[in-house]
Amino acid sequence: MDQIIASQRADHPRPSYFLAVERISTKKTIGNVGFEYRASAAHCNSDIAEIGYFFEPSSWGNGYASEASMLIINYAFELGASRVIAECDEKNSASERVMKRCGMMPLDPINPGRLLYGITRNNKP
Repeated sequence: MDQIIASQRADHPRPSYFLAVERISTKKTIGNVGFEYRASAAHCNSDIAEIGYFFEPSSWGNGYASEASMLIINYAFELGASRVIAECDEKNSASERVMKRCGMMPLDPINPGRLLYGITRNNKP
């Protein structure tokens, strides 16, 4: 917890943003969505953000991941990201559909068995 708090100091650039996703009707947390800046991969620099999302299985198939991902993509662009990327297992067709719904396009994958998608600020939906 100390590391997370320290990473959010005003004088220290925040490396990631992860937010809880709540179902409005029940006020129950059903997952999270967020992004972190990527600087280590060969094709990335500090203005590229990688999104991620996790939802309870009971929430799957309701559009929550797509809605939350579109919001976090726009937030990353508002904070200065020039590109947003996402990656999933090549067998995870549901996650691939989320990336496509968010306007992301396929990129050359870095890791075998993984799909990589991305969107630039100029091409956002």
